[in-house]
Amino acid sequence: MIETDDVDEGLNIELKSHFSHPNPNNFRVGKEQRWVVSKRNDQKIEFKSERSLQDYFRLACLKTIAAFMNSHGGKLFIGVGDKVDEKTGKRPIFEVNAANDFSRDKYKLKLQDDLKNSFSETYISKYLTIDFVSIGKPCVCVIDVKPISNDHPAIIKVDGKEILYRRIDNRTEPIKSTLEIVLFGRDFWARLDNMTEDVSGQEKTLPSGWFGPFTLQSVDLDPENKVVSLYVQELTRPVVCKFANKYFSLSSASKALIGQNIILSSTGRFTVQSGYFSDIQKW
Repeated sequence: MIETDDVDEGLNIELKSHFSHPNPNNFRVGKEQRWVVSKRNDQKIEFKSERSLQDYFRLACLKTIAAFMNSHGGKLFIGVGDKVDEKTGKRPIFEVNAANDFSRDKYKLKLQDDLKNSFSETYISKYLTIDFVSIGKPCVCVIDVKPISNDHPAIIKVDGKEILYRRIDNRTEPIKSTLEIVLFGRDFWARLDNMTEDVSGQEKTLPSGWFGPFTLQSVDLDPENKVVSLYVQELTRPVVCKFANKYFSLSSASKALIGQNIILSSTGRFTVQSGYFSDIQKW
């Protein structure tokens, strides 16, 4: 599912080719001290040192992790290209185990060291889970990020400046203006007010207008009429919604969640564990 477009980038899924690339020579141009990364629309970014190249990949991942923490959580897949090849119908798998002496434990420890430069150990242990997925021989690293609860927002330092990031659709966006920061803070603390820590084994108190959790059994989509029906194990009738946008992404994402516990809201949005999809609205 990671290889193909069955799981697409969205509000809580991000694909990154590398986290501090293990082989900068793949980006070297000529014999000069020059490295180039090609982006979409034929854009290219040039670097004058291996360190600056590695910092570029590292910072892109750290921004995404912070944005997931500040929003509704998500999963960061490291070692997967975000563009599907038109000929093969698959994404390139860059893998994290290219080195001959690759060790999952060593990779995880190095990753945790890099994370400690931006996040406290409390945030890492509380909100991040690092795992690996093997696709044949290639190995992909998966960082599962939980949304922040009862803590301050995660802030990343970029070029000496502290910046807040949040998740909007499939993008990680900085919060720049004072007004944006104020509005973000209002929504962030309001979300925390609606959350309770599950420390005593008791069921969490759900925000007003939400109900569940239930088990997602199946998903039926009607692209022509832009309608999606969510069938949950505990309800006799499906929850019928209409697509707001990007309904093919919604199809793949929702089908990937079948069998998981979900919480449905009165607006048609639904959440599953740390994931959150808002491509649908109540019919």
